Amino acid sequence: MLAEVGFLRDTTITEQVPLIKHAILRDAAHARAVIVPRSTLGEPDPMRALVIRRAIAEATILFSVWERDRIGADLVRELGRVGQLWVPCEHNRQMLERSGIAPEKIRVVPHPYDPADPILRCLERPPRAPGWRLFYSIGRWEPRKGYAELIQTFLTAFKPTDKVVLTIKHSGNEWKDYPTPAEAVTRALELQENGWTAENLGPRLRLLSGRAPRETILQLHYENNIYVASSHGEAWNLGAFDAKLAGNRLIYTAHGGTEDFAGPGDMRIDQGLEPVHPSYRWEPDAQWAAYSMDLLGRYMKLALVPERFELPEKFSKFTLAAVGQKMFGHVMQLTAQVQPEAYEYYLKCARPG
Repeated sequence: MLAEVGFLRDTTITEQVPLIKHAILRDAAHARAVIVPRSTLGEPDPMRALVIRRAIAEATILFSVWERDRIGADLVRELGRVGQLWVPCEHNRQMLERSGIAPEKIRVVPHPYDPADPILRCLERPPRAPGWRLFYSIGRWEPRKGYAELIQTFLTAFKPTDKVVLTIKHSGNEWKDYPTPAEAVTRALELQENGWTAENLGPRLRLLSGRAPRETILQLHYENNIYVASSHGEAWNLGAFDAKLAGNRLIYTAHGGTEDFAGPGDMRIDQGLEPVHPSYRWEPDAQWAAYSMDLLGRYMKLALVPERFELPEKFSKFTLAAVGQKMFGHVMQLTAQVQPEAYEYYLKCARPG
């Protein structure tokens, strides 16, 4: 990275075009603070301040992610000021359009992968533990991820005699008005009637908490074969994306970026929408994916272990080179609109030699 952009540490830039900002936005006030630099707030001339802020907004590319089905009018108004809005998936694009953002401002820029990433070596492995469905998921412990429901589904759908294991690698253990991992296990044991006990569940349910090095995450993708994305909403779902890079199968909900990279053999759950958990404090009428534990359990029972580990053909459009080229095109398009001189300079830099 330093070899490519290290010179920027010693470079003075009086005018940056375009401005690319990446943020997870809480609300309209947060969006306004991200789009308009503090340096413009002290401008004494109100008309000059208006012109400066408008010019900055129009030269801004704002990259953000969304995990609900709508945003409010106040947030739409703030986002509508920028030159381009980048989102990682088609679902986000459609949501912004429905909410009132002009379609011509929105660009889908998916998460890329490096073809040299060691995770792709998982494709070379032989199928492990024949007949065993090794379910797993990776993410934060929160209502959106649905891990408490996933644990209950696992204990309700399967018996100790079934060849199944569930591993959840999670960060965090607490969330307001949501059971902790320990509480989720206790509750699931109380509700099931399949013969699970704390003793026989031990080897079959692995809850791994805290931070983990990349090597540990790669090992999870290597050891397991069916990734369960039981999320109510995802802008991309990095864990599921890596699972596909490893050649594993997916069970996923139809709400977010997972739909953009899921492929044949993956199982899609679509049961409509339901209100977002109130702890997120999003729009009062915001919704996300609904699903029943009965259907999730049925899909887990039907899921097949991959006979061989393969990378779907569609992943060619997610390489670093492909996504980088897409980003470059979007940047050049906006630059040509707001500052033709910079466009000519960037074009010259982009030419070979």
